[in-house]
Amino acid sequence: MPTGNAPGILTYEVDADRMGMLALGWGVLVFTDGCLRLQDGTILVFPDDSSSWDGTTLRYSGSEFRMGDEISFGGGQSSLTPEIRDIFEIPEECGDGPVWIVAPGLLED
Repeated sequence: MPTGNAPGILTYEVDADRMGMLALGWGVLVFTDGCLRLQDGTILVFPDDSSSWDGTTLRYSGSEFRMGDEISFGGGQSSLTPEIRDIFEIPEECGDGPVWIVAPGLLED
């Protein structure tokens, strides 16, 4: 997690040599079980180089979002397997649910 972020945002280090998933995801942003999620329970994992969270406002790819806002983004979804939990360091407190790996810089307005 980048320095300066409040607890609750899950991030990953962007590897410039790898192609990300390009599906379109969207939903209503909520903060549940200590983690940013979509209202449907999907756990969100953001790219660390274009995302920040101060405990109230999510900044992603040049835009700001607050709880209850609709948000859309590129990326891809995975089940929350033990391997995915370990790779993305998803704390047990986040609970269960699908995981959406948000692609860097693919914000849809």
